[in-house]
Order: sequence, then C-alpha cells, then structure tokens
Amino acid sequence: MFKSKSSIERKLVSVSAELVKLTEELQLAEQQTRFFEEQSEDARLRSLVSESPLAQSEYKDARKSTTAARKVSDSLSRRKDKLQQKQDALLDEMGRIARKSS
Repeated sequence: MFKSKSSIERKLVSVSAELVKLTEELQLAEQQTRFFEEQSEDARLRSLVSESPLAQSEYKDARKSTTAARKVSDSLSRRKDKLQQKQDALLDEMGRIARKSS
C-alpha cells in the first residue's frame, strides 16, 4: 500500500490532525442540531396550542432548520468514520512493516 514507514507516519499525522478538527466540527454541529430540535419542538407545541397559520409556518421553518442541521451532522459523522477507517488501514500497514523488519 505505502512505500515506507516514514510515509505512513506522515499520513498518520495528517489523518490524526484531520480527525481532531473534524471531531470538533462534529461536536459543534451536534450542539446546533440539538438547539434546532428544541426550537422545533417548541414551535410544534405553539402551533398545536394556537392552531394559527403563523405558528404552523414557524413550525415548518423550524423543522427545515432541524433537518438541515441534522444533514450537516450526519455528513460530518460519515466523513469522520471514513477518516477513522483510513487511520486504521495506516496503522495496519505500520504493523505489517514492523513485523517484516523484526
């Protein structure tokens, strides 16, 4: 897969840095998603109680924001999973190199 131990180490450092950044982004996105979910639930309850077109419209808008935030979180989560798989593959390759050299 990779040619040398140093090449793998450089890739691992890069992937690790990406994972740290992505984890921070994912935590923020999940916080935002929870916020929008709470806002959406509040809007839903207001629309049920008031039964007004305005409250229903506000609920619809809140749901859209929640859906969009959830999509961002899901996308970041998938990217993080792929990076973790890449990191695992690099670590496996490092292990193979270490076994060959001993």
